Amino acid sequence: MTKKKRITPGKSWRVLAWADKRTRQVELVNEGIFDELVVDQWIHIEQQDRRRWWMSVGGVTLWVTVSDDGTARNVDVYGPGDYDGPQPGCTYNLAWSADNDKED
Repeated sequence: MTKKKRITPGKSWRVLAWADKRTRQVELVNEGIFDELVVDQWIHIEQQDRRRWWMSVGGVTLWVTVSDDGTARNVDVYGPGDYDGPQPGCTYNLAWSADNDKED
């Protein structure tokens, strides 16, 4: 039996932004352990503990648990109002095929 390689969650990441009217690129790659990203009032990603991450996108909340090899082990999704409030004027749609959540 092979043992999965243990990695540090949040160690591999990339952020790309543009400054000066898209003439100058600002990029950070793997400069430390990723902890938090906030963009305006509609996206917020934050590490809660060693294996759990919380993300809100426009009021839709995801909780992600990461396994020892750095892959997502469990994802829970909550609609606006469960963990974070809905964004004023935002419409919400959900499309999910039951066949897509099964492993091969």
